[in-house]
Amino acid sequence: MFAFDRNKATPKMFTETAVCIMHPELLDTSAEKILPTSSPLLLSINVLAYSDCLDDAESLLSAWNSVPADLQKAIIEVQPTNHTAWDDFFHLQRQINPDNPEQKWGIHSILNDPSVSVSELVRAIKPAMCDLPTKSSFGCIYMCDTLTPDENDAVFSLPQQYYISTFSGWKDSALVPKIRDTMRRTYEMASTVACGMYIADYDQSPGSLHSPKIRVWTDSARERFTKIRQRWDPDGLFRGYRAFEPEDHAIK
Repeated sequence: MFAFDRNKATPKMFTETAVCIMHPELLDTSAEKILPTSSPLLLSINVLAYSDCLDDAESLLSAWNSVPADLQKAIIEVQPTNHTAWDDFFHLQRQINPDNPEQKWGIHSILNDPSVSVSELVRAIKPAMCDLPTKSSFGCIYMCDTLTPDENDAVFSLPQQYYISTFSGWKDSALVPKIRDTMRRTYEMASTVACGMYIADYDQSPGSLHSPKIRVWTDSARERFTKIRQRWDPDGLFRGYRAFEPEDHAIK
């Protein structure tokens, strides 16, 4: 709840908030691939401000300065606001999600329904964020804060308040059944508070773990896109859109 509350108090222009939940052993190459379900987890919060000077950045991010007393004992490290180069910014991301041809990933996600309360949202997404099936798996919440997207500007126009996703990683193919079972179970619960799914995570394959009717756009945006496509591509040369068009042409 702390991260949601502080993000709400942070100016939306020129700031970003990302939360990542992971096993402490994620970067330990000697750790077992499967960890006990009782293993503790780490929660990392990364807040960013785009500004001309450090003073402005500190002002934009000032809502994060105070931490409730009951959370103080759980803090491992706090880094002060400082100038960050792009290479440094992406360093942790490359550590968590390395470019390794042996590493395989399964990604599942939702976009939350903004009408759902934060407490209800947290209860529904907790398994997806915390039931991490392997050492390399991690959960992410990117706080986009886009509540009223403009369909005239972007066809994929569902509200994007919080992008909630789980990256389930493995190298041993024998782990795939366990990973798929975990993803299916946790996201069945998470989907109860979803308004749809981020388009890049949509899986049209027969083995998809999400409903083929999950929304990636609003009905009105789909209809507008269909009219534009019929005008400029009447022969259906570009067929990618069909992944989002069930036979009855109704994404509910």
